[in-house]
Amino acid sequence: MGFSNQNILIYQFIESEKVNDLAYINTLLAYNSIICFDVEDIIDKSKNNFELSKQKVFEDIRYFLSNYKIKNLGIRLDLSYKNIIEDDLQRLLKILTDQHLQIFLPKLSTTIDLESIIDIIKLYQFKNFELIPIIETKLGMENLEKLLIISSEYSNKIAFGHCDYNLDCDFFPFHHHSSEIYWDWINKISQTCGDNITFLNSPYLNLNDDEYLKRVVIRLKNIINKSGQITLSLRQSKVCYFFNQQDSQILSIPKFHEDEVNQIEFAINLVDDFERYKVDGKNFAIVPASKKMISPQEYVKAKRLIQIDNEIKY
Repeated sequence: MGFSNQNILIYQFIESEKVNDLAYINTLLAYNSIICFDVEDIIDKSKNNFELSKQKVFEDIRYFLSNYKIKNLGIRLDLSYKNIIEDDLQRLLKILTDQHLQIFLPKLSTTIDLESIIDIIKLYQFKNFELIPIIETKLGMENLEKLLIISSEYSNKIAFGHCDYNLDCDFFPFHHHSSEIYWDWINKISQTCGDNITFLNSPYLNLNDDEYLKRVVIRLKNIINKSGQITLSLRQSKVCYFFNQQDSQILSIPKFHEDEVNQIEFAINLVDDFERYKVDGKNFAIVPASKKMISPQEYVKAKRLIQIDNEIKY
């Protein structure tokens, strides 16, 4: 079965300091990527650095909006506290001009959560915006249909965050894009979304595995025609861009598999890799040889398992 002409949307989250790299940003824009900033996970939460870290990101966003001609701006908000949401929205209002703001809402679980965010955004009188709820919790998955009804006035998109979802469901090792269980989740979301909602797929963490990312995008497109891929590097955005340029009629649905592992051994190795290769000032690690990103969520779960294993031995 061939695909329709609906392109895969590309949402790339960048480190905010990248706005100073003219060639990098212009290449992303040439790939039709919607450039996104993170003011949730990327911010240093330590007491001494929180305000400085937050200020730096918004200064970079201001520079970005002033120096590049863009129609869309993506931003993931920190929804942990009402005062943080309000502060971030006030900062945004001061620097936005006529851009269409696409607001990612992490860890949404209930309609009450979503309605409270909508009330705050209305309070600050944002005009040109849309909301993109991110399904990252077990409860959020259960309430997906209700969340879509509430958000429909402000959005026709939904995103998935598989690392937080794995953690909330207490899985280990995590089910990544190589897992059939992962694709069962995508099928479930697709059935709930129907034909009117655009689904944005969770980031693929093997940053240099172009061929596998292409297989991921092919499978995504076979399941959900109106879809997008969240990317973490220019290289990943390039793969998605060239996927959109090719004759997709000849593509077949790829098969995925994951190997059986010893849970505790896997956890020990993952913790060791994370602590050895953690990126300075960030909450994730990147293994140099493979360019595989290790999420803080999987690290947290691995640490818990090792601790429980050690307690049992005593």
